[in-house]
Amino acid sequence: MVHPEMCTNQSRHTVSFSDLAWPEKTPSFPKAWQVGEYLERYIETYPGYEIRLNTRVMKTEFLDGRWKVHVQEVLHEQRTLEFDHVIVSTGFFGEPKMPKILDGTILFSIS
Repeated sequence: MVHPEMCTNQSRHTVSFSDLAWPEKTPSFPKAWQVGEYLERYIETYPGYEIRLNTRVMKTEFLDGRWKVHVQEVLHEQRTLEFDHVIVSTGFFGEPKMPKILDGTILFSIS
């Protein structure tokens, strides 16, 4: 949804996974297409993860020891996905914004 040449507003040193370094020649402020390649490389390196674009989380529930995450994907009906854990990442420099439904049920939260 963004132009491929648009740069990040934070450096690659603050927008990276701790277990996957950016390629050495990546500029300090990567472009959108480089961020896309980085995320694809993460998924290839660590199978079992996926990136969902154009998806909105409508509701979360913790039932019977599992997270039920109700999502709405563009042009698709709403569906429910199940997970053992949920990670809520609210941003590196922002104030945490926790939905009321998650009060007391967060296992961990990272930024």
